[in-house]
Amino acid sequence: MAITFQLPFPIAIGASTRIANLIGCGLPDAAKVTAMVAMVAATVVGLLNTTLLASLTSFIPSLFTQDVEVLDAAAKALPVCAVLQIFDALASNLNGILRGLGRQAIGGYVGLIAFYIVGLPISFGMGFGLELGLPGLWAGPVIGLAVVSVVEAGFIWCTSWQRACEDATQRDLQEGFVDE
Repeated sequence: MAITFQLPFPIAIGASTRIANLIGCGLPDAAKVTAMVAMVAATVVGLLNTTLLASLTSFIPSLFTQDVEVLDAAAKALPVCAVLQIFDALASNLNGILRGLGRQAIGGYVGLIAFYIVGLPISFGMGFGLELGLPGLWAGPVIGLAVVSVVEAGFIWCTSWQRACEDATQRDLQEGFVDE
């Protein structure tokens, strides 16, 4: 899981930087196109990661151990982890877009609620309450990332990109970065 995150995260960093530059230059349409391109790239990477993990559920664990119990547990958990990949890529890039818009606090609040109020209880309930074990524990982060993706996508969908440019100019004036 840590390795697969290394593909969508750099896309988010690039998108964040590019969107921030375009917003700061007062180019909302170009920033919006950059956001769309980043989301297409994130979707492609997420689907690639999903496909790899879903199709290699027996092979990947065998690279690390030959213990039959561990192999069995990993093979059961990897399909759930495969589903997580698409939401992980989307959430990563949506957070990058929010950073570029100067609205990183929204990602923080959404993540806090999605993981601690939604995801964590689901993990405990499915993993221990329903006795689904490792796949049940992974269900919480999957659902948490899905919530993050939907809420942040909704926020970005409703964002006025022109207003984001105006807000950036206002922040620059307040910080003394530009003259009036």
